[in-house]
Amino acid sequence: MGPAEGGKRPCYPTPCNADWTACTTSPPSMWDKITSHIGKRPVCDSVAIRSDGVNYQWGTLEGCQNSCLNEPTGLCNIVSRYGTKSDTSNWHCWFYACKDHTYVWEPQTSWGNGASSSIVYTFPYRHHQTQYKTVNKTNWVDKIRWTNKTNWVDKIRWTNKTNWVDKIRWTNKTNWVDKIRWTNKTNWVDKIRWTNKTVNKTVVKIVNKTVNNPRYDETVRTVDGWTTKSVNQTADVANTQEMTLTDCDDFAGALQARESLLLGVLLVLIIAFIWRECKRCCRREYPQAPPVPEVIAYEEKTKV
Repeated sequence: MGPAEGGKRPCYPTPCNADWTACTTSPPSMWDKITSHIGKRPVCDSVAIRSDGVNYQWGTLEGCQNSCLNEPTGLCNIVSRYGTKSDTSNWHCWFYACKDHTYVWEPQTSWGNGASSSIVYTFPYRHHQTQYKTVNKTNWVDKIRWTNKTNWVDKIRWTNKTNWVDKIRWTNKTNWVDKIRWTNKTNWVDKIRWTNKTVNKTVVKIVNKTVNNPRYDETVRTVDGWTTKSVNQTADVANTQEMTLTDCDDFAGALQARESLLLGVLLVLIIAFIWRECKRCCRREYPQAPPVPEVIAYEEKTKV
């Protein structure tokens, strides 16, 4: 049903069906094919066919015409189908809504191949008028939202003062004195550290033995013997002194004089104790010892 025209009752187009149900299919005779404006389209509003709001469909000619008739708003009355395909083939269709059927044409520039050979199919039984419903209301009130005030006071925030005083912060002084820190001295003396001397040594070796032979008799035999050595040595005193001083330094570093004396006495006591125990053992194991040969004192030759 279209809008009222000239204040009269609205016009009713010829129904598609006898029971006034919605048009699902349309006979070909109800659509006008305009071949005088190939590759063009009328300057009209686009009609959304798809759910995403686009006025485009991919389908056959009959499918595109039925989609235009079943469009929810009832405003679609123009189908622009691209050429180069048969009517039964799926191809590009674009949908428009014109107020009346007096057209102003423009080139078809929408997306798709065959736009230059597109043909317009019109449904002349649909036309509409745009009605605007407006209410004259003032959504705003003319008020002054600001007040002319001076937010600042003209004051001098700084005072011209001198923050520094011209003073000499250093004194010209000499931090060092020119002195000679070394003296030219000779740290060594040219001396001969060794002397060629002849050393004469006389070595006396005394042997004191006491033999107790209880196997034959209880007499104690004593053999005294001594040996006299006379040594005449000539050596490099410097080398002798170095060896003697080295040995003495090592021994003196380990033991002092008193400790050396105590160690010597302790050593003598230990030797005497061992000697006494050995004699007791010999008496127990050998009650009659074999005769002891005579101990003949001998005299070593003097080495020069």
